Amino acid sequence: MRPKANILPAKAEVSAMDRLFAAKLSIGTLVDHLANHLIGRDRRKVHGNGNIRDGQLLMAHILAFLDPLCRSPRLFEDQGNFDGRLELARLARSTHSDDLAACDPGLLLPMIADLHRRIDWTKVAGGDLPGIVQRILILDSTYFTLMADTLWALTHTKSDGKTQAPTRVAVELDSDVLLPGVIVVAGDDGIAEPASCIPGLLGGTLYVTDGNFGNIEYFSAVIAKGSGFVVRAERDSPAVAVERELPLSAADIEAGVVADELAGVHGHGAPAGMFRRVTIHRIDREGKADIIRLLTTLVDPSVSAATIGEVHRRRWEIETFFKWLKGCVKLDHLLSRSREGIEFQLYMAVIGVLLMHLQTGERLSKYAYAVFHWIATGRMGMEEGASVILKRDRERAMERERQARNRASKKSGL
Repeated sequence: MRPKANILPAKAEVSAMDRLFAAKLSIGTLVDHLANHLIGRDRRKVHGNGNIRDGQLLMAHILAFLDPLCRSPRLFEDQGNFDGRLELARLARSTHSDDLAACDPGLLLPMIADLHRRIDWTKVAGGDLPGIVQRILILDSTYFTLMADTLWALTHTKSDGKTQAPTRVAVELDSDVLLPGVIVVAGDDGIAEPASCIPGLLGGTLYVTDGNFGNIEYFSAVIAKGSGFVVRAERDSPAVAVERELPLSAADIEAGVVADELAGVHGHGAPAGMFRRVTIHRIDREGKADIIRLLTTLVDPSVSAATIGEVHRRRWEIETFFKWLKGCVKLDHLLSRSREGIEFQLYMAVIGVLLMHLQTGERLSKYAYAVFHWIATGRMGMEEGASVILKRDRERAMERERQARNRASKKSGL
């Protein structure tokens, strides 16, 4: 369907600065970082068709990130020199492949760290959850399909029985503004999911995970960092010994909590001290009855059992983020065969998301992504783009409120 004129103005109505929005990203914030972190690191010639400097490769990928159709080496090549922004006439597939394999994705980490420092996390820590003063990070992994099978990738059996060689990518996601942080790319190295995430753990953080992270090594590592966790625990993994039952409030019972207990964790190397186990009866998204048991470091009575359940419920946000990356941003297939190239592409996605948030201050959404694509292609100005994002956010908030009222109405009618 053709966009309405009041949503997408004609190119002639957009200022030259707005048309060069993607260049602003590179020439402004990004080049400032490049000057600090990539100076003196120009790439040597790696292919007969020419080479591209690290800053130029970064620029091409941030522009491609804002274009959901530019998701293959051929489509990169078809972009030519990205409207005169590259020193090459085109980013040929062979050149692109060789440069991705030769790049050092670690050069992007200081840039990501600096963008994170620009965000005022104190405004989002805990959100509207009473008693929660730590920043909440959701930690989980997903599989990404590679352009070709590689020796280092995982062997994965799909639902249809066919084998595939994807890579597992672990992501930390802020639960309030949906901003990604640490990314771990794992292959067939025999390292379990929790262990692969331990090196990237932060202090002063509340980590929310599923049952795959319910092991003593992970618990000890989180606590050693001065952080806490809320993890879905299976009945006997890890082993716990209940010391005392805590009383349930009316709000706890209304939230489906059937047990709130203080317990110790047992096993080789288990951390000392008391933990909390909360058991909740709920109706899942398919309308089926379900029981979940949560193990957490949140033993302070100012944090209710119902709040702990709400903290864990937010874990679903990371599934939404993965769906957004694979569906809306079209990162369902990764471009490179090398671990370095894959990390570079994913780090660029993180940078793109952070820049979008710093420009608008709003949560991630498919509407914001679409607006930034239109701005980058010169079809919309920043001011109008911001108004469109705010309008869509208001509509989504109203829809969430409507759905919450419907759920409450159905629950009261049971």
